[in-house]
Amino acid sequence: AGSVIKGSWKSATGRWTVPTVRKPPEAQGNEGGWNSSSWVGMDGFTGPGYKGSTDVLQAGVEQVFSARGQASYIAWFEWFVPAGVQGTINGISAGKVVLGEQSPFQPALASLNGRLYLAWRGDGNDQLNISVSFDNGRSFVNKWVGGDTSTAAPALCANAGSLFLSWKGDGNDNINVAQVALNPNGAPTGLINKVTLGDQTPTSPALASLDNVLYLAWKGDGNDNLNVISSDDGRTFGGKITSGETSPYTPALVANNGQLFIAWTGNGANQLNVAVVDTDLSQGVALGISRKVVLGETSSAGPSLAALNGYLFLSWKGSGNDNLNVAVSLNNAGGFTGKMVSGETSPR
Repeated sequence: AGSVIKGSWKSATGRWTVPTVRKPPEAQGNEGGWNSSSWVGMDGFTGPGYKGSTDVLQAGVEQVFSARGQASYIAWFEWFVPAGVQGTINGISAGKVVLGEQSPFQPALASLNGRLYLAWRGDGNDQLNISVSFDNGRSFVNKWVGGDTSTAAPALCANAGSLFLSWKGDGNDNINVAQVALNPNGAPTGLINKVTLGDQTPTSPALASLDNVLYLAWKGDGNDNLNVISSDDGRTFGGKITSGETSPYTPALVANNGQLFIAWTGNGANQLNVAVVDTDLSQGVALGISRKVVLGETSSAGPSLAALNGYLFLSWKGSGNDNLNVAVSLNNAGGFTGKMVSGETSPR
């Protein structure tokens, strides 16, 4: 409920008391818990007598009561620009960049020292490729093509000031991890300290960094169980846990707000799941998977996770369609909101 005032405005202000929330009698929604928001903004309204607009600038507070019985209050803002207008952030184009490179699988991204790294498996060959962007994703240069090969997509992660690559073997399902050698300018030049684990997967592995410890996740070979293992140096891995949670696809892994999160597409109904990987930070090992949230969303492939400014972002391709989707969690995976369905499509 609210009010709308017609006119030509340059600013809008609002003042209200943030309500104290508690568990309501109604059942929680598909995203888990109960959410509400209060806000003030300009544009975006459609209705009788209004032409409406495709841009909106607004800010407010979301009140969340989680399924675990915890109340939280999150300040937020949104700015949607008109359709067809290309937005800019600090003068850097936010438009899509199409590379000349090709891959039959999904690529991998990682950030290190202000540089953006892209890894992929070649198209028409099994070689691993890594390229770097020095201009925040507007262009990728200094491509390195390795001698190591894989029949699936690689994983990429920055940890303790180094860049790491992980992949499943070609001709076998063993998981490999190596450090990416970089020249003084940050361009990839090769792989060093390669380790081949005895653990195997028929799909891609996932990598994440938490508290200078490298975590590796994968689905089992010959089974669909999710596994997590860790390393404090990228060469020696231990403390493996095998979860009862299962997936036919590659899981996703990321650290956010001092915790490790895992996401996967479940067996059967293909529903998206997000959970916490419980860790012993003093030992740098995983202990198990808990606080699972089952989303109402589905996918016919594995999802991906990313963290930014304390928020957790989940991305996936649709089920029964190839549209790319993105949603955000403002409460550390207690629930995901603000789903955006893009016109961009991918089979991965």
